[in-house]
Amino acid sequence: MEITLKMKCNPEHIPLILKVIQANGTSWFNDNIWKSEIMYTFWLEFTKSLWDHQLGTPSMQTSKVLIVRCWEVLVGFSYGQPARKPSVDRIIDIVELCVRTRRPKPCSPLSVAILKERAPTKVNFTSFYEVLISLTVQTKDLDVCTPPFNQVMEVLIGAYLQNVVGPKSATIASLRTRNIECGCANCADVNRFLQSPSTELRVNKQPRFNLLHVCGYLNTATDLVTYTVGNYSRPTPVTVRKTPILLAYVQWAQRQTKAQAFLTTVGTDDVIAKVVGRT
Repeated sequence: MEITLKMKCNPEHIPLILKVIQANGTSWFNDNIWKSEIMYTFWLEFTKSLWDHQLGTPSMQTSKVLIVRCWEVLVGFSYGQPARKPSVDRIIDIVELCVRTRRPKPCSPLSVAILKERAPTKVNFTSFYEVLISLTVQTKDLDVCTPPFNQVMEVLIGAYLQNVVGPKSATIASLRTRNIECGCANCADVNRFLQSPSTELRVNKQPRFNLLHVCGYLNTATDLVTYTVGNYSRPTPVTVRKTPILLAYVQWAQRQTKAQAFLTTVGTDDVIAKVVGRT
């Protein structure tokens, strides 16, 4: 039977195309549809339908399995257009389809292309990779401890620690952080300030006795803070500022806390250990 079909292929045409493939094999599709200008949505839904109907799969004797060719097109759509960066939604489409069809292999070239075109940086980790990782690990039945997902996650975890957290410098490591050993309200404010991201603390105007008390403790922590005493009014205000070393330490500690939250989105401690090859 000779079949001709001239139309712009859209997702709504998939049932008809599947019927023709069932009746005439994949060669008809290769000759009549393959070279047509077809949108991404069609390829996505068509690949799903091929799998659901077990058409164009390894069980069919073809020179090149149709579903594999469709995979290649989908992966190309997700990163192959120079003017378009890979979108999170399209990447997740591919990941979900890989898991659904139990064919994780297409994720390998896709991952390589993404990392090449959008090399991880401090900026794009927040705007792109954290979103991508969060959605990826939520994919039903996906095991991040299995290839190629574990390999990609290991690379991204390393990139996060390098680009976002950064190393702990020798200067920061040598800093002896501590609290002021006093339980009064003013000193408690200073202690909270020492661990906060703020750079400056203005202690409320103090009577002379309280002023001497606070400044006495601040004088024991000159590696952590500096302070100035106002002399234009009474009671007198005190402005406390972190030293650059303490500020760098606090910022690094905050990045450590965020890193722990980031790793939690990937999985438990056991999962992380498996991903990075520690078990």
